[in-house]
Amino acid sequence: MDAIDPEIMGQRVAALDDKLAHLLAEIGATCMTWAVDLAGRAENPSKSEDA
Repeated sequence: MDAIDPEIMGQRVAALDDKLAHLLAEIGATCMTWAVDLAGRAENPSKSEDA
């Protein structure tokens, strides 16, 4: 196996870390959006047409 250049490996790890941080931020934002939507529905339940 060829020697791995530590500088290139560090750059690749940093790039993956940035991508992971971005994905985690998107997941967090989606969870917050869902939570706000669910809280709004719990506070103001829609009236069903069957009632």
